[in-house]
Amino acid sequence: MRRRSMVLTCVLGLGASLLMTGCGQGDALCGAEGPVPQGLAQQDMVGTYRGEPFGTLTLKADGTYALDDWAHYDDLKGKYQHSGATDGVWKLAISEHVEGMPYDTPLTLRSADPSKGGGSFYVSGSRQKPRIAKYSGDPDECRLYEFNR
Repeated sequence: MRRRSMVLTCVLGLGASLLMTGCGQGDALCGAEGPVPQGLAQQDMVGTYRGEPFGTLTLKADGTYALDDWAHYDDLKGKYQHSGATDGVWKLAISEHVEGMPYDTPLTLRSADPSKGGGSFYVSGSRQKPRIAKYSGDPDECRLYEFNR
């Protein structure tokens, strides 16, 4: 009887811990947050990217960016909302992470109005065709706002 009680306690404890912890970014890839391309440099990122589901991001060689129509996911409405345009400065912090690590967010966009875009972004793909992504909401839901060149 005592052994059965001990086994039941262990099983319930394990089940509870699984329910309470959930899945994190390290548990499974959602798509665009793969490894940073080997040898990626700031000049590789310069260009215009089309957003998915909408929007356009232009990273300029002088370290500034323009974002027209940032998409924000509205959990209450269950869809992406148009948040407007913004601009600011950008930086690729390649020296601040380990190349090839899958969960780094080396691209940073700084805006005067963070509600209209900005923050840290994943960079994956290749040096010739980088892909930029950011989670929109809970990472466990794998809802990514992606930009492709």
